[in-house]
Amino acid sequence: MGQSSHVTHLTDSINSQGEKQSIKSAQTHNLSIYRLEDLIAMQLGQGLMLAPYDAQRYFELGENDAQLLSILSDDVIKRYLPNMDFSTKDSALKFLSNLPILILTEKGLSIAYVITADNMPIGFIFIDTPTVNERIGLNKWTHTFFMLSPMRGKGLMSASLGRILYSLKTKLGVSQVYATADKTNTVSQKILQTTCFESTDIHDVANQGITYVCNFDTLNFHHK
Repeated sequence: MGQSSHVTHLTDSINSQGEKQSIKSAQTHNLSIYRLEDLIAMQLGQGLMLAPYDAQRYFELGENDAQLLSILSDDVIKRYLPNMDFSTKDSALKFLSNLPILILTEKGLSIAYVITADNMPIGFIFIDTPTVNERIGLNKWTHTFFMLSPMRGKGLMSASLGRILYSLKTKLGVSQVYATADKTNTVSQKILQTTCFESTDIHDVANQGITYVCNFDTLNFHHK
């Protein structure tokens, strides 16, 4: 298993009015934090890739992605990310087609990465910028992640997060990233700890999660 939920509502309230306001608010800033070309694809191993999930990916492979999500989704994703409905191909396709991060990735305001095996999705990482998180009073970078069940326990999420953190620091000049894992989600907690996240005394709204922070200034990345 490999899910984490954080304080941002972009992935927790799909199609909500507040989410639409968040997109509108981010758009009014008209301030791209990065360029789309800054989001490079990275190879994890033979046939394994970590790449931006942008509009091109959706229009080319959206239905295939939705089909696989519906087949491989399970109760663990529903438990920790209840608003991600992958129970059927149609519901998964609806989620992907309405994914605000697709819009905000294009605009340089949020980032969606997909982990693929032979070009089929096996996991996702969603990153929200401080501009997007302003509406919930958090002027910080945050991220959410999950891995589909057949590929859990193989170290792919930890490897992917490490590469993304390195890219955020070197490409975008980010100094900190926050994430929250449910108190019962020990696997996600371990993944965060493995990628140099430390627990904080910050509580989420429902007080059901442990909030972690990764301080890049104290890290020395060894990039291969």
